Amino acid sequence: MDPTQNWLFHLCRITPEEIRLIQLSRGQVITDRLDGERQVALVCSGRVKVLAENANGGQLLVNQVGEGALFGVSNLLLEEELATSIQAQRQSLLAMVSKPLVIQRLRENPQAMERYARFLNGRIQFLLGRIRSLTPAPAQLTPDRAEGRPHQAAEQSHAGQGPRHEPGDLVPRARHS
Repeated sequence: MDPTQNWLFHLCRITPEEIRLIQLSRGQVITDRLDGERQVALVCSGRVKVLAENANGGQLLVNQVGEGALFGVSNLLLEEELATSIQAQRQSLLAMVSKPLVIQRLRENPQAMERYARFLNGRIQFLLGRIRSLTPAPAQLTPDRAEGRPHQAAEQSHAGQGPRHEPGDLVPRARHS
């Protein structure tokens, strides 16, 4: 994969001289800093895990990405960033570009900044969808339930339908028929 053809690198007019190609062997770990600067990275080939340090000093899996995926892009304009490391899941080739350079080019090019905003919107929509898929549907309240009294018809309609979720429940409640 030619890194200069990636949408972000192309719009930011990143030249081949501004790209550092990093070859990783399976299991190899590097940080997202090269020469003291955070990097935006494109996976040209292979597959990598992006890891962040958690509050206990351990590693938290942020993402697993393959060929054509960018990482370090979602938080380009944030003041405070997580320190991340990259671990190759198999032989991989990364194209890395300095975040300050990408930020500068985004600010100079309104078309690139607009495309970046659309990218962020897509990421937000994707993450919201993931959250919704992992979150139980909210309980529906009838006027009686809103006042804290169970609505008898609602309780009877759920008989024999498995566990029931109430707002604030961490574990589903058992149904009683």
